[in-house]
Amino acid sequence: MYGLLQTARELGRPEIGDYARAHIDSCTDWYEYSLWDKAAYGFPSINHQLVLMKMLDNCGSFGSAMLEAYPSEGNADYLGIADFIANRLERRDDGAYYRLCVGEYSADTMWADDLYMSAPFLSRYAGITGNRQYLDDAASQFLHYRRYLYMEDRGVMSHVYDFKYGKATRIPWGRGNGWTLFSLSELLERLPAEHADRPALLAFFRELCAGIAAQQGESGLWRQVLTDPDAYEEASCTAMFAYAFARGVRFGWLEDAARYTEAALRAWRGLAAKAIDRQGNVHGVCSGSRYSFTADYYKYDLLTVVNDNHGTGIMMLAGVEICRLETFLRERDSSGTPGAVQARSGV
Repeated sequence: MYGLLQTARELGRPEIGDYARAHIDSCTDWYEYSLWDKAAYGFPSINHQLVLMKMLDNCGSFGSAMLEAYPSEGNADYLGIADFIANRLERRDDGAYYRLCVGEYSADTMWADDLYMSAPFLSRYAGITGNRQYLDDAASQFLHYRRYLYMEDRGVMSHVYDFKYGKATRIPWGRGNGWTLFSLSELLERLPAEHADRPALLAFFRELCAGIAAQQGESGLWRQVLTDPDAYEEASCTAMFAYAFARGVRFGWLEDAARYTEAALRAWRGLAAKAIDRQGNVHGVCSGSRYSFTADYYKYDLLTVVNDNHGTGIMMLAGVEICRLETFLRERDSSGTPGAVQARSGV
């Protein structure tokens, strides 16, 4: 939905945005009925993720898209659901989000995915409500997750930390790293220049970009397991990296702009050649994952799916950012100045 909303704006196609908002409205309009349905019959027949909310997967991504579509005149249904999401997230004693999921395979785990499921929602929620504590919370989550999941020896993120065993999986899943870098770029755009955590988060963004850029393949794509040359090339993580690199250049966060410009453009060329066909279908996106302590699970069990919704939205978002990057480069070159665009934070 976020990809459709941004594509509609970039192309001047309001009907695409109307389609996305209609989908979001269908979820919000039926939310109260879904709660009643669950109470009356034990399981909701519709809209089950928002109603069952066992983990951030069930609400964070939708919540972020819902707030991206939040109308200027407000919407009580949107805000009511957002209020519930914002105060429902499970935390460890140190404040880090994790998956409690009692009795399930994912019980007592922390996933890199959940930075995407939390921070973009929280930063939008803070903007709409004016409550800065949610922006502070989003910033703190990256610092928590860095402590648990960042592999300094490789410059990339482990997919999962399993508290049952007291250790990280140390498998650098491509899309898990994509979730992290994508979401950090969204947070940095909204984080005020004077925010106490901004220097640490900017340093983390640069560290991740450097570690990830070093793993880019000759085709322009990254692999399903980033550091494994035998893993297949994967499109959704490639699109997320292109998105984040392009934004890092535009907003002036990356010191070696030429390097990341080239990486972003090469990634998009690779996606256009290998992942997007002439009918607009998206190929090479790995299916939704569980997790493992072995790379073989990611390489051989998580196979690709055509038009998997983990890839179609981010492909649109990457395309939007590449368009904006090219516009930025043209304007920069025509003016003869090396400056970057101004972020909403004024940085």
